[in-house]
Amino acid sequence: MAQTFPDTPDAWTEFETPAQAAAAGWSALPAGNPSLSVPKVDAWAGNAVQANGWQGVNGGGLKFERSFGLPAAGSGSTLRFFLRAEANGEGSSGISAVTLRARFPNGSVYRNLVMFTAGPGALTLYVVDMDIAAATTTSDPWTTWRKDAGSGSLTNTSWSQLQSLEWTAERCRLPADLIQVDRLSFEIQSGTARLTVRALNIPSRKYLIARLQPQGLGIGMISCTLEVLDQNNAVVLRREAPLPANEPRDVRIEYASLPKGAYICRASAYRAGVLLAQGQAAFNHLEDPPWITSRTGVDPDRVVKPWTPVTTGERQISVWGRTMTWETSIFPDSIISSGEQLLASPMTLAAGIGAETHTFRLKSFRILSHTPARAVAEAVGDICDVEATARITADFDGFLWFEIRITNPKRNVTFSWLRAQVPLRASQMRLYQTFRPGADGAGAIGASPIQLGWLVNDWVANFYHWFGNEDRGIGFTFSTLEKWKPASLSNFCTFVPGSPASVYRINLIESTTPADGLRFEFGIQATPIKPLPPDYHSMVADRAFAWPSSLAWLAMPGNIDMMVIWNTDIMQGLNDPEHLNSTVLNQRVQMYHDRGVAAVGPASCPQKISPPMTPFNDFFHEWQRLPEDILTWDGIPQYADCSGATSYIDFLTHTWRNVMQTYSLDGFYFDGWLGGQFHCRNPHHGCGWVDDNGVTQPTVPVLASREAMKRFAVMMEDTVTSPYTPPLDAPERPGFPRYHYWVHTWEFVPPIIGFATEWLTGEQPYGCLYGNTSASYAQCWGLDLFRARCLSTAFGVPNYLFNGLLTEAGDPPPDDKQTWMSFAWALPHGVPQSWLVNMNQNVVKQIYSVLRGFGVRRANFIPCWRENPFFEWVSTPAREDVFATWERNGRVLLVVSNLRTFNGGAPATVRLRWKGFPNPSVRNMLTNTNMSLNNNVLELIIPPERFALIRFQP
Repeated sequence: MAQTFPDTPDAWTEFETPAQAAAAGWSALPAGNPSLSVPKVDAWAGNAVQANGWQGVNGGGLKFERSFGLPAAGSGSTLRFFLRAEANGEGSSGISAVTLRARFPNGSVYRNLVMFTAGPGALTLYVVDMDIAAATTTSDPWTTWRKDAGSGSLTNTSWSQLQSLEWTAERCRLPADLIQVDRLSFEIQSGTARLTVRALNIPSRKYLIARLQPQGLGIGMISCTLEVLDQNNAVVLRREAPLPANEPRDVRIEYASLPKGAYICRASAYRAGVLLAQGQAAFNHLEDPPWITSRTGVDPDRVVKPWTPVTTGERQISVWGRTMTWETSIFPDSIISSGEQLLASPMTLAAGIGAETHTFRLKSFRILSHTPARAVAEAVGDICDVEATARITADFDGFLWFEIRITNPKRNVTFSWLRAQVPLRASQMRLYQTFRPGADGAGAIGASPIQLGWLVNDWVANFYHWFGNEDRGIGFTFSTLEKWKPASLSNFCTFVPGSPASVYRINLIESTTPADGLRFEFGIQATPIKPLPPDYHSMVADRAFAWPSSLAWLAMPGNIDMMVIWNTDIMQGLNDPEHLNSTVLNQRVQMYHDRGVAAVGPASCPQKISPPMTPFNDFFHEWQRLPEDILTWDGIPQYADCSGATSYIDFLTHTWRNVMQTYSLDGFYFDGWLGGQFHCRNPHHGCGWVDDNGVTQPTVPVLASREAMKRFAVMMEDTVTSPYTPPLDAPERPGFPRYHYWVHTWEFVPPIIGFATEWLTGEQPYGCLYGNTSASYAQCWGLDLFRARCLSTAFGVPNYLFNGLLTEAGDPPPDDKQTWMSFAWALPHGVPQSWLVNMNQNVVKQIYSVLRGFGVRRANFIPCWRENPFFEWVSTPAREDVFATWERNGRVLLVVSNLRTFNGGAPATVRLRWKGFPNPSVRNMLTNTNMSLNNNVLELIIPPERFALIRFQP
C-alpha cells in the first residue's frame, strides 16, 4: 500500500467577541465599509482570520492586522494561504479580488493578488502556494509577491520580521443580499522534502499535464509514482516516471478512458523505496458543456452578408469585386480588384540552383471542389527534377490560402535560395500598412526597400503586410516560419519600390537547402474585400455614461448608427459575458431603444480570459496564450487567450448569443479581436512548433482566427435582425447585415477582422494625443499614416474614427479646436465619426445640422483623392489642401479642408473651379452667408485644421 501524507487539517479556533480576538493579538479595522458589524475572528494554528457581516460593495473591504514574527525558513519555503467563502442566500454568488499585503520594518510592502468566489453551496477551499522569497514586478501575480513600496528585498528570513499581514477587498461587485464569510489563514512550509504538483487540464483533448516541482530532494534521479484517484480514493490510473531530484518535469496523462467526474492526480517521490515527498492536485473529466455541443456559428457553407458566392472558370476564381487567373505560374498571373489590375506581371515561385535562376512553370491547374462559400484548387509546377504543388483554398471573402509542397524524388537538387515574387503595379501602390503598431509600420511607400521582420516583440508578430492606395490593394498573411530559412528574421519579406513595377519578395530560403520535403503556407487577399454600405462616409457612433441634455446624439438619434454600452458597472473585468449586471444593462438598452437607436455591447475584450468565467479553472491551460501575458483590470487578472483554442470559441459564441437574445441587443463591440496581435506557443491547442534546437517557436493561428470571426458573423446573422439598423436618416441597405459587429484595433487584418461589420481606428497615436489639448492630427497622424490606417474604401469595411483621446468634452466645453480638426480630417476622406462624447458638443451639433439638412447619408459621395465632376483646382494644390463632395437631387455640398497643423500652420487660400450646372446659388453653410463665383472660381481662406461646407444649388 502506498504511503501518503496527511491532508492539511481544517481546525479553526473561533473567537466569539472582539475582546477575545484582541486578547489573542488580532484587530479588525473597517476600511471604507460602514456596514461592518461585530466581526467574528477565528484562528487556526495561531494565524487565521475570519470576518462575518461584511457587505460587498464597490471599494469596500476589511483590513486585518496582527503584529507577529514568523519563524525564519530555509530556501524553497512556501507561504501558504487558505481562503474560504460562502453566501447567505440561495442562488447568491459573487467574485472578489483580494489583495494580501505584507509589511516589514524597513518600510517595504509586498502584495499578492487572490481571486475567490462566494457561492450558495458548501464552503470552498482555495489554496495558493507562493515562494516567500520570490518578488517581482512583472511575473504572475498569482504566485509571486510584487513590491508596492519601500526599500530592501524580500528574502526567506524577512518573514521573521513581518509586522503585519493585511487582507483587503480592493474592488468587488456582489449582489446586495450577499454576506460573505471569509477565512484567511497561512502557514510556512519548510524548504525540505517537498513535491509540488500542478494539474494542467486540457479537457477537449482528454489529457492533463502533471507539472512536478521537486524541492529539497537532493540530486540525481529519483523514482516518481503518478496516480490518478477517483472520488472514492481508489487508484484508477498509475504510471512510473523517473524524475530529476532538483528539476521540474512535465508528465502527460491521458484520461479519456476514465468515467466523467472529479479526480486527484497524486505524485510520490522515492529514493531506494523510501517516500521522500508527496503532492497532489485536483482535476475534472468533464461532461461536454452545452456551449461545446451547440457549435454556435459553425456553418462552413454559409456566405454571410454582404458577400456573394464564389464562382470558378477555366483557371479562374472570382469573388465579389475580384478575379484571380492562373496561366503560367502556380500563383496568380492576374489579380483584378474593383476593375484594376494589381499585378505588373505574373506572381512567381523562383529558385536559385547553382548560378542560375529557375522559375516554376505551371503544368496543371484544376478545381478540386466548389461550394458557394469555398473553392479548392490545385496548381502544379516544376523546374528541373523538382515539383511544387500548391493547394489553394479560396473563400468567399477573396482570401486565398496557399499550402505549398516541394518534392525532389531524385534528391539531386539543392536550392541556394527560394522566393515567391510578386510584381505589383507601382501606380496602384502608394500606401502600406503592416502589423507593427508604431508609425514605422504604416504610411507612404518611399524610394527605399522596406524590410519586414517577423517578431516585433514577445507578443506581436508582424504577420500581415498590405500595399495599395486609397481605393484598393493587396495583403499577405503568414502563420508560421516553419521550414523557412531567411537570412534574417528581421527581413523575412521585402518590398522593393520601383517603376513601373514594385516587387514584394517572400524570402522562403536564403541558404543552401535540399529541394525535397519543403512545406510553406501563406495567404493572399486583394482589397476591398466587400461592398461598403452606401452611406459609409457619414455613419455615426457614440457612447455615453450619462445623458445630459447637451450631448449631441440626443439631438439627432435618427443619425446615430449605434450607441456602445461600456462595461463599467455591467461587467467584471474585460471579458465576462456570463456575469452581467442585468438591471443596469437593461436600463441602458431601453434608454437607447426608446430613442430609436441601436444598442451595442457591453464592450468586451475577447482576447482576454479571467477567473470569474465559469470554465476558467478547467479550461485555462487549454485556452491561454503562451508565453503567458497578464493585465490586471478591476483588480482581476486578465490572461491573454488564443483563438487556436476551438473550445474557447465554442464558449464565447454560445455565451454572446445568449447575451444578444436575453437583452435584445443590436450587436456587440470588441475592444480588440480574436487572434489579437499575439503570436502563440501553446501546443495544447495546436500553436507553436519546435525548431532544430528544441526551442518552441511561435505561430499565428490565422485560419483558426478566421473561423472564429466568421462564427461570430454567422451567429449574429442567425440571432439579430435589428429594427434600428440602418438608422432613420440612412438609406436602405439591401443585402447588408441588420446587426453590428464592431471591432476596435490598432492594426487591420482584413482576412480575419473583415467578417466584422465595422471597424474602429484612431488610437494609434495614443502617446501624442491622449490628454494633450494642443495635439494636432497633422503632427500626430500626418496625411499618409492617416490614409493608411483610417480609410474605409481601401478595405471595404466602414472604419470609424476614434475621438476618445480628445479633450473637449464638458458643459460648457473647454475648447473647440480639436473638434473642428477631427472633422476637417474625417469629412473629405469619408471617414465615419465616433466617440462624439469627447468632442465639443456645440460644434458637433452645428456640423451635423448642416450635413443632415443636406441629406449627406442619401447623397453620392466623392472622396478627396478621386477625380471630381464638379470641381477642379485652378492650380496645383499643396497636399494638405483637400476637398470632397456630396451630390443629391441636383445639389452639391462641398467640403474643403486645410490639413496643416493648427500649431503654427499657415492658412490656405483655396481656389476651385466649378464645373457643374450654370449659375449656381452658393452658400457657406457654417457661416450662413451667400457667396459668389468669379469666372466660376470659388476662392476661400481656411485656417489650419479647419474646413468649410459650401452648398451649390440651382
